[in-house]
Amino acid sequence: MNLTNIKELVLSNEQLTVHSSYDMIYIKHKKNIKHDLKKLIKLHAEIVKLCKENKIKVSYKGKSKAYLLEVLKSGEFDQSYEHYNTTFNQLLEGWKEKLYSENYDGCIEDDFYKEHLQSKKFAIDKMFYGGTVLDKVNTIAYNLNELKNNLELCPDDYISVTI
Repeated sequence: MNLTNIKELVLSNEQLTVHSSYDMIYIKHKKNIKHDLKKLIKLHAEIVKLCKENKIKVSYKGKSKAYLLEVLKSGEFDQSYEHYNTTFNQLLEGWKEKLYSENYDGCIEDDFYKEHLQSKKFAIDKMFYGGTVLDKVNTIAYNLNELKNNLELCPDDYISVTI
């Protein structure tokens, strides 16, 4: 095993990082968690309650609750996350197979990389493009959590919120 050309290597169930000693980053991906849609819907309700308690106007133009209910009912989020998880695991195993095999000669950009690893990385990137289910749920989760934290810390800073 010849890993002398690797500057940083993390191959775990939580993160994939392969950074060569000549400063080429082949992958740097922290695994996205699977959000619990029911908890996000509860969080939405908590925010509405906080707003009412603090006399903050709530606009529902963001339609986050409606979207969460829709993807929960359709199962689209679960299917998308399962596909993501499978692809992530295939990519993890592919990197392990490549770097820890007896045949690894220190060259990263070989046919195996180009045909297998690179396409899996692009597939994962594509799953989180704007407008995809995973991207939308991640964005809603982030926004709801940030809004709740801010409302708890300084509710007087808000006149209205859009969720």
